Amino acid sequence: CPPFIRVPSQAQQADLEDFTHRLASLDSKLQDRLAQKDSALADGFQTWADEAEKVYDRKWKPIASFQIESEMGTHFEHREDGSIVATSNGAATDTYTLRFTTTEKGIAGFRLEALRDENLPEGGPGLASNGNFMLSRVEVSEIHTAYEAKENPVPITETYADFEQTDFPARDILDDQEDTGWAVLPEVGNYHRLVFNPAHRIGDGEEVQITFRLEFHHVAPVHLLGHFRISYTTERDPLYSPWSVLGPLPSASTEEAFSKDFGPETDLDLAKTYFDGDHRWRERPDLEDGVVQDLEGSGIAATYLYRTIYTPEERKTLLFFGSNDGIQVWLNGKSILAKNVGRPVAENQEKLLVTLKPGDNRLLMKINNQGGGYGFYFRSDLRLDGTDRQMADAFRVADDQRTDEEKRRIRHLYRLAVDPIAAELQSNIDSLQSEKAKVEGSIPTLRVMRDMEEKRPTHVLVRGDYRNLGKEVTADVPAFLPDLP
Repeated sequence: CPPFIRVPSQAQQADLEDFTHRLASLDSKLQDRLAQKDSALADGFQTWADEAEKVYDRKWKPIASFQIESEMGTHFEHREDGSIVATSNGAATDTYTLRFTTTEKGIAGFRLEALRDENLPEGGPGLASNGNFMLSRVEVSEIHTAYEAKENPVPITETYADFEQTDFPARDILDDQEDTGWAVLPEVGNYHRLVFNPAHRIGDGEEVQITFRLEFHHVAPVHLLGHFRISYTTERDPLYSPWSVLGPLPSASTEEAFSKDFGPETDLDLAKTYFDGDHRWRERPDLEDGVVQDLEGSGIAATYLYRTIYTPEERKTLLFFGSNDGIQVWLNGKSILAKNVGRPVAENQEKLLVTLKPGDNRLLMKINNQGGGYGFYFRSDLRLDGTDRQMADAFRVADDQRTDEEKRRIRHLYRLAVDPIAAELQSNIDSLQSEKAKVEGSIPTLRVMRDMEEKRPTHVLVRGDYRNLGKEVTADVPAFLPDLP
C-alpha cells in the first residue's frame, strides 16, 4: 500500500505541541507525588491489596504433589513453588499427563500458568527457539479412587487467557484439531495464564484423582511448554442463570413501550402474569450469550429479559449489550443503562463495567421495539479495560511471579486509589490524552508515492497479448517538455 503522511494545520500542530507540554508537566507532578513517602498510606497497602485481589481474581491453590509423565520422553523437574520445568529430548510434539489426588470439595476452575524462565529460549515460557509454545488441547478427567476403576471425562465449558497470539486463541484448546491451539507470540519472555472451568464441580470430600492431558501438536518443532504450573480454585467465576423472558407486551406508542413500567421494573416476580393472564415469564435456556438473538413478535412492543448472576465474592466484570430498538438495564434494582434509540441490533453496542456483589445479582433488561422485528445481544467479559484492566493484569499474576515492575505498578495503582491528589492528576492526564486523541483523529492525511528501492524493467505492451513485451522503456517526460534534471 502507498504510504500516508499526516498534514496538520498550523492550529492543529500548535494544539498538539500544547498537549505534549501539558501532559509532560502533569506526568512529572504525578511521578513526584507517587515517589513521596507517606507512612499513613503505606500502612494500608496490604489490606487494600488483599481486598483488590479478591475483586479481580479468584483465590488459587497450586497443586503441590503430583505425578507427571511425557508421551515422548520429555524430562520434568519439580520446583518448590509447585512449578514444573521441562527439558526436551528433541521430540517435535508431545503430550504431558499430570495426575494429583485431593479431598477438596467443589473444585470450580483450573489455572495453567506459563512461567518465564531465563534458562529457556528468549526467556520462555516455551521450548521453541523463539520462546513460544502451542497448547493444542487440554483434557480433564476424574476418578473416585475408592470405588471407581475408570476415569470419567470432565467437559470444559469455558476458557480464557490473559494474552492470545493472533489466530491462536485460548478457545482452540477445546476442539479436536491438532493444528490449532493457544500460543503467545510475540509476548514471549513474559508471564501468561490460561483459565479453564469444568462443566461441573469436582470433588465431594472423598479422595478423587484428577488427570490433565496437555497436548502439543504444532507443525513447527518443540512448541512445548517449558515452565508451567497448574492451580485450582473452589470459587466460581460469575455464574449466569438462563434467561427468563416476558413479552412481547403490546404498547400504544413507541414512547409507552420505552417509558411505561409494565410491572417488573418495580415488582419483579417471575410467578406473576400480565394482561389478564395472557403473558407470563418463560425460561429460555436456548438464548445463548455472545450471539444476536431474535425476539418474538413485531410491531410496537416491549420485552423483558431477566437472569441472575451468582458470584461468591465481589467481582468486577464488563457487560456488553445490543438492541433493536431501545434498551434499559437494571442491576439489583438500580438503573444502569437507558437508551431510547431506533437501530438494528448488533454486537457490543453498549458496554458497562459493573461490580457484582457476593451472592445472586439480579439483571433485568427491557427491549422496546419501534416496528418490525427486533432482538438483543448480551455477553460478559472478565477481561477488563482502562485502569481496571491494569489492576486485573497486575493482580492476576501470581504473587511469587511478579516482577519488580509489576510490584511497582500495583503500588502505583494503590496510590491512585487512596491518594486524592494523585488520583486528580491521573484524571487530568486521562482527559488531556482523550482530547489529544480527538485532535490527532481529525488531522487529514495525504497519500504519497515512494520509489522502489530497486527499479523493475518496464516494457511497451503489445496490444492483444499482455505477455508479448515490446521494447524496454525508461522514465522520462514527453518530448515537447524540457529534459529531466
